[in-house]
Parts: sequence; C-alpha cells; structure tokens
Amino acid sequence: TDWLVVIFFPISVFLWPVIINIQKSYCLFKHHTTKGYEQLKWKAAAKEMAAKVGMVHLTEVCIESTFISILNWYDILPTILLEVDSSVYSADNRISLSTVSFLTSIVSLAWSFTSYVAEQKDGALALTWDPVSRLVLFVSNLLLIFARLNCLVLFAFYFGPGNIHQVMLFLLCHIIFMMAIHAYNVIRYMSVETNQNETNTICFIGRLFYVSVLNGLANVFINNFVNVSLNNQKTLGKKKKKSFYRQTVGDLIFLLENVICVVFGCLTDVAPINNRITMTYFVSIVFFCHIVGLLLKIFYYKILHLWADLTPTFDFKTKSFPRADESIHFYKKTKTSM
Repeated sequence: TDWLVVIFFPISVFLWPVIINIQKSYCLFKHHTTKGYEQLKWKAAAKEMAAKVGMVHLTEVCIESTFISILNWYDILPTILLEVDSSVYSADNRISLSTVSFLTSIVSLAWSFTSYVAEQKDGALALTWDPVSRLVLFVSNLLLIFARLNCLVLFAFYFGPGNIHQVMLFLLCHIIFMMAIHAYNVIRYMSVETNQNETNTICFIGRLFYVSVLNGLANVFINNFVNVSLNNQKTLGKKKKKSFYRQTVGDLIFLLENVICVVFGCLTDVAPINNRITMTYFVSIVFFCHIVGLLLKIFYYKILHLWADLTPTFDFKTKSFPRADESIHFYKKTKTSM
C-alpha cells in the first residue's frame, strides 16, 4: 500500500481544486433531488463544501497571482512610464505579454477577494441579486490592490534595478506580522469563549497555523479577513465591534506601510522614476487610487451592506458605539420575541 500512497498523494494534491468542486457539485445535486430532512442535510453539506471551495480558490490565487503581479509590474513599470503610447505597439513581445499577465493577475486577485466575501453572505452579494454592491466592492479592491502594488514596486526600485529580494523580505515580514495579529486575536477570543484545553490540542494548533498563513497571504495587498471559524459560539455584538476594530487598524497599517514605501521609492535613481515631474504625477495617481478605494469601501459598508444599520459609529464623547449597541439590542429583543 505504500507505493499507492506515493503515487496517489501527489495526484490528489494537484487535483485538490477539482476534487473539491466535484464534491460540491455532488452535494448540490443531492440537495436538489431529495426532500424533507435529507434535503436539509445536503443543503448544509453543500454550504460547507462551498466554503471549502472558496478557501481552495483563495489559497491558489494568493499564492500564484500575488507574487506574479509584483514581478510583472516591476518589469514593465519603467517602460510604461517612459513610453505609454508606444509600448502598446512595441516590437518587444515580452512587454506586451507581461502587461497582459499583470492585468490578469490584479483583476483575478480583486475578483477572488470579492467573490470570497460574497460567499460569506449566502447569496446577498450575488450578481443576480445585488450587482451594484458587488461591483462597488470589486472596484474598491481593485483600486487598493493597484495602489499597494505600485507602492511595493517603488520601494523595490529604491535598491536599484534587479534588486527585488529586499521587497520580498519586506513582504515576508509583513505576512508574518499579519499572521501573528490573526493568531493573537483568535487565541484571545477562543480563550474567553471556550475551554482552555481545546486551544492546546494539536488539531487546533494546526488549523490555527493554516488559517494564520492564509490570512497573512491574503493581506499582502489589502486588508482581508479569511473567516474560518474555529468556534461556532459567537455573539453578534462582539463580532461587529471586533470587525470594526480589525478593519480600522488593518487599513491604518496598510496606509502607513504604503507611505513608507513611497518615501523610499522617491529616492530611487532608476529612470524615468527619478524624474521629479513623473514621480509627482505617479505618486498622486497612486494615492488617489488608494483614497478612492477606501471611500468606496466605506460607502459599501455604511450604505450598501446588508447589515449597514449595525455598522458601528463611534461616539468620542461617550467612547462607545451607540448606533451598533441599539441595533444589536433591537435584534436580540426581536429574536427573543419570535
């Protein structure tokens, strides 16, 4: 049996996305062809498999598109700034192919992050149900990814042409930092909500490490939260306030890192980035995309989100979230009376 494991284990790893999608399709088929209790059981199984499919796709995108987009943009940015019009008709096919690969990567990243959020809403963000909200969130993610990508590439050019390993080291430190933040928040929350012994098991530590790595990779370009629940016992109020703090702190971290990267990038000697006029226009466009992306994100959560009324609004006088507290109290009271 050992040789069977040696043969089929690598195959199962490579075909993992295909296997998961087949299982999802089977669960959906059983859900639509059964009735009564069996239909409810297969519906729950289909929902669980849909979450796994989203995780698999997000993992694949984070590993592939993240670093490919950085390498491609690092390769073509100086040429695009130097000859924006002529680069489209350039005889150098490498530039054209790199441009197509770059555009495909960032669109794939933005759409994958948006699709993962949509998967968590049980169809509320489907294109057939609420296309406007989904497109707003997609454009926000796309602008934030584009701004972040340019900041990282500018930071890479500070070390001179061809020296990209420094920015990769910076990204590694950023990923570990985001992993540590996620792991700390999960352990802190689980220690309060569950038995302490449950957080010391090998199974829990392994799942926590995997989820932390995935959150670290998903937070390379924008502030993301891969919601893999290690505990089903959650309260609405804590979840909303926790999400508000996480989004705010995460966006501030990305803004601070982007500013630092641009400051170093402005000191580069690589042409034409070292041209003062070119640098001024380029940096202005980058931060314009970043600000517009954040505004669209706020617009989505404050206006278009399904639970916009539960979005916390901080009162500096009372140092509390009166709007969210009132909405949560009303929700609990209505749920109790039903």
